[in-house]
Amino acid sequence: MPMMNRDVIIRAVKQISVQAPLSEDWMTSPLRYDGQDLAVSVDPDFRKWISPMQARRMGRLLKRAAAVSSEALSEAGIAVPDAVIAATGLGCIANTEAFLNELCEGEELLKPTYFMQSTHNTVAASLAVRLGCHGYNTTYSHGSISFESALYDAFLQLRSGRIGTALAGGFDEITPSYLVLLRKLGFVREGGPVCSEAAVAFALAASEGDEGGLCRLSSVRLLHRPELPELREEAARILGSGAVDGVVAEPEPLVGELFPGLPAVGYKDIFGECYTVPALGVYAAVSWLVSGRFRRGVLFFNHTAEGDCSFILLERLCGK
Repeated sequence: MPMMNRDVIIRAVKQISVQAPLSEDWMTSPLRYDGQDLAVSVDPDFRKWISPMQARRMGRLLKRAAAVSSEALSEAGIAVPDAVIAATGLGCIANTEAFLNELCEGEELLKPTYFMQSTHNTVAASLAVRLGCHGYNTTYSHGSISFESALYDAFLQLRSGRIGTALAGGFDEITPSYLVLLRKLGFVREGGPVCSEAAVAFALAASEGDEGGLCRLSSVRLLHRPELPELREEAARILGSGAVDGVVAEPEPLVGELFPGLPAVGYKDIFGECYTVPALGVYAAVSWLVSGRFRRGVLFFNHTAEGDCSFILLERLCGK
């Protein structure tokens, strides 16, 4: 029988981004990209996780996903998760571009690998194959709220008892030509955060006791283009729990109005801007909570350009 009283624990989280990979060095010595339009991720030596023969057939985003997922699951003590849930805004856009460019040169020269790795669900599928995971596998591509959608799916399934463990992550890459399109769309703004990339993997587990982990994922709420009264009601509900010491959110007047008196900390000045940068924001919130910057709990809040909002509450585990 499904159990509805299980906690959801973040056992481990790893990142490859424009900061030092698989490291928390950004907390004390962040790399700066002031004045740059585009910043690609700082990659580790992938030979630890991927053989040279495998690497030749994998795009850079797949390599990053394999590395962060392997490290997160290893730290969490999870050999094979019950579910793999990915989020992406653009998918493997570099492979998509390569395939389309070759198509323009002639159909006889097409490489099937570029096409097979160009779809948005490539990352989740490749991770499942690598891990031997035959369970639930899906991908969310919902613009700037893609990661929160994936995390919400994992949260509900873990709470309901449908699964016991999950690998959830956000994965995006960028190319110079696609940066031009993002500017036309208004997603990347002059003077705003640098356009960046993300590869973040969360190892999640359901718990009915005091099992180890980094923190508790207490609540995930998504609101589609809410009016201000609805936002105020949700903010008051979360603050009423008494577990919030601060907010991780980009600075804007709305944040000060919803969470008066609470310190607000931004993250895009550290990690840049991409569709799944909220995954890095939640990762930063977890890291700050574990390091003691927040004593009881921290709230991640995202207000997208499309008007959608997300609330993610993280709380310290007993004894931490």
